Amino acid sequence: MRVGKLQLRGWRARLASDGALTRGHGFRTTDGAQSTADGAGLAAEALVLYGLGVPVHSRFIRAGGHRIHFLEAGAGPPIVFVHGHGGGAAVWHPVMEGLAPHAHLLAVDLLGWGLSERAAFAGRTPREAQAWWVESLEAWRVALGLERFTMVGHSLGGFVAASYALAHPERLDRLVLENAGGIRAPAALPPALYFRMVGPQRLVRLFGPAGHLVVRWARRVEAARTAVPGALADYYYELATRPGSAASGERAFARLLSLRRWRLPLLEAMRQVQTPTLLIWGENDTLIPPLTGYLLRTKMPAARLVIVTGAGHSPHAERPPAFVEALLSFLDEESSAGRPPSGSEKHKT
Repeated sequence: MRVGKLQLRGWRARLASDGALTRGHGFRTTDGAQSTADGAGLAAEALVLYGLGVPVHSRFIRAGGHRIHFLEAGAGPPIVFVHGHGGGAAVWHPVMEGLAPHAHLLAVDLLGWGLSERAAFAGRTPREAQAWWVESLEAWRVALGLERFTMVGHSLGGFVAASYALAHPERLDRLVLENAGGIRAPAALPPALYFRMVGPQRLVRLFGPAGHLVVRWARRVEAARTAVPGALADYYYELATRPGSAASGERAFARLLSLRRWRLPLLEAMRQVQTPTLLIWGENDTLIPPLTGYLLRTKMPAARLVIVTGAGHSPHAERPPAFVEALLSFLDEESSAGRPPSGSEKHKT
């Protein structure tokens, strides 16, 4: 069941006593005061991250005229993580502890999702939606002072990461696509109808407080991996109910998906990507089946494919050790092949 207000206050007090609100999960911003929605979202995020063995900092920065939120952990070559539909930076929590000793992790909330600004999306075409996210990520990169880095994208985040690789190949040392969406035009009919006609966030809002039960059922596999019971469901619920969501990321996503097809498939365009690429796919994914990974591998000259057994749509959440092993192995092999690690980053605070 959902973590209630009294339980939430109790956990927040425990976080404060542990120093998590000012140290590991510091709610530090670079652009002024937080809103009430920020406070609720940050509290939900902190509960998801609570118990990790590495410090994780929660931050905001102004980029391209918008307020973008991201999480930061670890030290070393920078890796940027891009979440999927309806998610946020904290969904990467299952792999942060395993990766932080090896890299500087930067998990960003896409514009219109997570804890980032719910800017109204005014575009009408799939390309405008694609550009909205790619340009926002590029503005975030510039504001943060990153020069080159590895980018990891899951599901919708995979589409955005692939689109970024096509638009800004000079910025990427490596690309990792995990169960990436938007690669092929055909879409499985029931999920396409659900996402286009109903939408998970809209359904959550329709059910009001009971919408939390919808989230809990949909995220039941991931939910088992948080130290605080119910924390991940609370987090997704907060993200789905943030003011302005329907006119922001949700509207941009709707421009990309019709009732039966993804309107801007990238499969053929990915032939242009020369960046060393790792494709990670869960063998049991029914939303975006492994066939997509196999087809993508045939188009990309610098790609390798890893199929994660026992995983579905989210290997990083369902099989974290396998995901971490695949990613670190890929980074090590690329470095051994003579390609320098990502670097040359500068921070602007």
